[in-house]
Amino acid sequence: MTTNALATFGGRDDIKELGYRLQKMMPSAQSFSGEEALAVAQIAVAHRLDPFNGEVWGLKSYNGQWYGVMVGIKGLRKCARRAAAEENGSYWIDNVLTDPKKYNVTQKDAVVYECILRDSVNTQAYGQAIHALTDSGIPYKEAVEMVGPSPKVVGVGIADPSEKSKMGLHARAKKRAEADAIKQRYDVDFGEAAQFTPEEPGDFVEVEAENLPDDFDNGVEEDFPKKSAEDTVSELMGESKAMPHPDVKKNKRETEKPTGPVGILLDLGVDNTHHAANLATKLKLTSKMSKEEINALYSNYLDLKANGKKSDEAAAIVTGEK
Repeated sequence: MTTNALATFGGRDDIKELGYRLQKMMPSAQSFSGEEALAVAQIAVAHRLDPFNGEVWGLKSYNGQWYGVMVGIKGLRKCARRAAAEENGSYWIDNVLTDPKKYNVTQKDAVVYECILRDSVNTQAYGQAIHALTDSGIPYKEAVEMVGPSPKVVGVGIADPSEKSKMGLHARAKKRAEADAIKQRYDVDFGEAAQFTPEEPGDFVEVEAENLPDDFDNGVEEDFPKKSAEDTVSELMGESKAMPHPDVKKNKRETEKPTGPVGILLDLGVDNTHHAANLATKLKLTSKMSKEEINALYSNYLDLKANGKKSDEAAAIVTGEK
């Protein structure tokens, strides 16, 4: 049986047809060359994104300079929902207005939002871990200390008045925070080749609002009247530029991992939070134990299992019950 390694990227005829339709049906894409239209079509087909709905589009100046393909917030949301569904789960977000000082943002009147993203898969696993501990007789408060805080991803978005955009400060910051959170949790970061990200190095020219060409064509018919280069790209940056401040990455909060015995067991190689919580119960680990003590008990447990002891028997020997 012959397989086609390129099947994932779509059929040639489909890509050519979509590229043709973009050039014919989307007025602002009529300036695209055949290759440029195909680049947009390739990303759209491969990732099942709709360029006519503003999920993906090409970036080209009216003087002919091509900047690449951009996947906007609509496209990121679609891909994230699809990835969550493949896990038989879902996700939800909360936007929180945050003190700029938390991320070393010093621009006057800058707005900073955190996007708190939680998903059903990790939330359910966390609940099961807590339940396993409390069922074994451990008080709820101590169980939470053992497992750590509930799992979440924190995305950060920053906007300041110096950016030239018709989009409001709060709207820009929220979208940037959401995009950042989605890309942390799900595998939807398209990279420089498929996303316009001015603050990150890449193969494309770094484009800033103050040094753009006089006119800039985003290839999307969300607004039919032509806009200035600065207005158009600033709005696009509101879709994709999640964290414009250089100090943010130093302070960026990743997904919060469990602390205490469960977190230590995860660091030692236990495969997931639920298993770590069960093992912490079997080995009677407490939050007062040091990492060295937990490491020693876990190592003894693994040695006993390697010598043929079953899990419960090995745990009983380690804890002195046998």
